[in-house]
Parts: sequence; C-alpha cells; structure tokens
Amino acid sequence: VKQDGFFPADLLFLASTNADGVCYIE
Repeated sequence: VKQDGFFPADLLFLASTNADGVCYIE
C-alpha cells in the first residue's frame, strides 16, 4: 500500500504493526 493511497479498512487493521494492534488513520 502506498502512502496516502486508498485501501480497504480491514486491510489497514491487518497491516497494523503496533503491539496492541491499534491503527492510526491520518
């Protein structure tokens, strides 16, 4: 996924690398 690109929200959660699994959307 490219920066500032569009992608499904579920993909964002799956791609989360934070220990607590929290994702941030800018």
